[in-house]
Amino acid sequence: MRILFVCTGNTCRSPMAEVLLRKMARRLEIDEIEALSAGLSAGEGMAASFGAISAMQRRGIDLYSHSSQRLTRELAHSADLILCMEEGHVRAAKALLGDAQKGRVYGLFAFATGREGSIADPFGGDEGQYEQTARQIELAIAAALMKLYPQRTGEIRKDYEAEP
Repeated sequence: MRILFVCTGNTCRSPMAEVLLRKMARRLEIDEIEALSAGLSAGEGMAASFGAISAMQRRGIDLYSHSSQRLTRELAHSADLILCMEEGHVRAAKALLGDAQKGRVYGLFAFATGREGSIADPFGGDEGQYEQTARQIELAIAAALMKLYPQRTGEIRKDYEAEP
């Protein structure tokens, strides 16, 4: 399953989601997941923000090699599931896909919880804001994995008990 995370600039939220999903999938030995990220307004080849790099370092994840990319029609069509950080991202991704494919696009928070909401944008914020956003993403991904792999819920819940 190819999961694409979408945010605005592909330097904070979506790269953190990408590497967090990879780490969780590896830990749970879910080999069929491929995680990617892109941004609606991303400049090509930008590094992850320092705050995102720091938040991931605290989790033992290297985000230094991240290189941003813009969300394209081809990239959107290549994904099985597109999880966006805000409702505006959802609308934009759905517009790229066309009517037949819109059912593969959700807000990450909404997909994970069944409730409306978005993932806070820490861009320009301090380390605390990046940490808060990273934790929100981490919990939402854990909840999303419980939906996608209900047979693994016990293993996931053991490490990520709090709700997003």
